[in-house]
Amino acid sequence: MKVTRRRFHSPVVFSGLGHVLFAILMLLLVVFFSNTSVAQTVQPAYTQRTPAFPVDLAPSRPYSQPGTAGPQYGGGSETVPFSSDLLRNWMPTIPNLQFGFNYLFGRNLTQSWWSADYVLPMSLTRSDLVFGEAHVDSSNSASTGGFPFLNNLWQQGPAGLQNRIDLSFGLGYRKFIGDNLLVGAYGFYDSTRLTGSWRSAGSVGFQVAANGPGDSAVDLNFNYYSDSYIGYDSRGSVFPTFNLFGAIASGTGNYDFEAGVSQPLFNRAYDLRVKAAGYKYELGNSNVYGIRSGADVTTADGVFKVSAEFGNDKLVGQYGQIGAYVNIGFQAENIIKGENPFTKPEPIFRSPRNLRQMASQPAKRNWRKPSAVIANAKCEGLPDNSQFQTPEDTACFYAGTGASVKCDSYPYIKVGGTPGGTWVDSYVKSFPSSGIYGDAYTRDFEPMWICASYAFAIMATGDAYVYLSSPRSGAVWFTTELPTLRSNSNIEHIWAYTSTDEGKTWTGPVDLK
Repeated sequence: MKVTRRRFHSPVVFSGLGHVLFAILMLLLVVFFSNTSVAQTVQPAYTQRTPAFPVDLAPSRPYSQPGTAGPQYGGGSETVPFSSDLLRNWMPTIPNLQFGFNYLFGRNLTQSWWSADYVLPMSLTRSDLVFGEAHVDSSNSASTGGFPFLNNLWQQGPAGLQNRIDLSFGLGYRKFIGDNLLVGAYGFYDSTRLTGSWRSAGSVGFQVAANGPGDSAVDLNFNYYSDSYIGYDSRGSVFPTFNLFGAIASGTGNYDFEAGVSQPLFNRAYDLRVKAAGYKYELGNSNVYGIRSGADVTTADGVFKVSAEFGNDKLVGQYGQIGAYVNIGFQAENIIKGENPFTKPEPIFRSPRNLRQMASQPAKRNWRKPSAVIANAKCEGLPDNSQFQTPEDTACFYAGTGASVKCDSYPYIKVGGTPGGTWVDSYVKSFPSSGIYGDAYTRDFEPMWICASYAFAIMATGDAYVYLSSPRSGAVWFTTELPTLRSNSNIEHIWAYTSTDEGKTWTGPVDLK
């Protein structure tokens, strides 16, 4: 009886325990496929050849002694049909190369981006594997509303269009518990080129996926993101500022989570995944919460996928997003062999659902976080610090109701009375009044005044004066101006006056230097 030989290609080159497993498997292939199987005749024990496979695969004889089922004992044929399919679950899954295009549209902005993602899984054991992943995005954004965005607000280029590039590199571990449960963890290094410079961040993530009843499946994913800046320079200040537009977050509480439920459609021709996500980003002293839901439809062979999502958050408002993806298997080692490196990816269904297909899929995380914020760490676009300079002993600060009028006495000068402050004030007022109140003011204009306040405090000399009338703890005076004045070596005294009855009576002064 002749055994048909099948060609077998290892999908990846791996190391450590993977090398040992690979060597054992190749040895088995050589033993079983190199010769035509020939039924053995009964021979003395000392002349019998040691079986190449340690398991007795002959038909069962329930009343015989163990190990006496072979033909030498009157059992069935010793020849066993054997193919690479039997070893499939022991080998690494096919590396996955994904190309995608997404389009986001909201009331105030549109974004489109191309992406590429390569996942290289490497088996350690049948149940354990590690994977490397590389991801790249190239995106363009345009404002569609009447309020200013990064480009015109900060004067960094033509208004209305913004380009960015995102690169991410990660390592992860995935483990199968039985055939119906997958758990994993991973870490990523992210780098973004925005406004002509690269910014860095990192993240860790966790995932769980399980087969459900029939061919259904569920998955849960969680990601935590670090600060997006490492050693940034805000004109020497430690106070970053923010403005609306598609970019990255800075803070200590950035995370998202996503849950999905998958179900086959049309007799396993397609796979439908319904998903819901929530996210939170800490931006300075404010938190941005958002929700997102949608669905993915993927062909059974895993090659094509389309996606639709709908979301809402404080920064962007309501927005929609559609995307299309192509997945292919890419075995780089075949290039060295002179063979075609492209093949089909891991199929979704293999009677029943193929949970191992998820081992070669990209991590589910927000590659461009968050979807609509940029940190302007250098106060770029504002007039030079010299435009906020005042004569010695004249810089005046205030916080609280009725405090600003005290700075109007000669010879005091407020930040708005400097050339730089005049520029900021006129620029803000050039937009409709509806755009400078509430969230729009906090999001788009207040950051400019924070930068201006820092420049005003760092350029002050001699004695500085401040009037306080029940100010809130988060006032710019406490968060920016006072720390800056105290670090300013050109300041001799900080004279503070406080109101006792709604600004009618003032006490002081007290030196805060």
